[in-house]
Amino acid sequence: MLTMNKPNQTKQRLVQLLLVGLCLLNVAVYYVLVRPIIQADQIATSKAVEIQNKLMKRRLVHNKIAQIERLMLENTQHFNEFKNKTLFPQDKGTSELLKELEEVCEKAQLSKTRGTFQYDRQVRFGTRKLTIVLPIKGTYSKIRKLLYLLENQSKFIIVDSLSLEDSQEESGIVQIDLRLSTLIGNSS
Repeated sequence: MLTMNKPNQTKQRLVQLLLVGLCLLNVAVYYVLVRPIIQADQIATSKAVEIQNKLMKRRLVHNKIAQIERLMLENTQHFNEFKNKTLFPQDKGTSELLKELEEVCEKAQLSKTRGTFQYDRQVRFGTRKLTIVLPIKGTYSKIRKLLYLLENQSKFIIVDSLSLEDSQEESGIVQIDLRLSTLIGNSS
């Protein structure tokens, strides 16, 4: 039969000391070699996350600016379409406006006398405001028809005010000063 020898006390102590020494060596290796690598990795990771966050914020700002720019372009296109379709052009705006006012007065069966024109000096968004005071004489129903026709014109004409100048009740004729304004498209 085999008998087991009892290990020697000194050998056991030596193995225990060797194991403790190896454990202490592991701790020293961890603090000297492994921990700095882990810390460096954490620092690099946090910097990478920080840079990613900054890039996301910049991308968000860039996208918002691009969106605003796109909206501004669309609005500029819409305004140019509005300007081309509904405003009188600069080169022949006054003559077109006079022609349109004469047609409207004719449709309403009203007589008008020569009006006065006044341009606003300030140019806004490529347009100038033109104010017209137009003396008109006719019946109340014909003046209402004139206002209706002005409101339904394809060109942009605003009725600013009506001033009753003279009323002849027995004949039903009313004389008014019609104050209109419009925008003239400016090429500059």
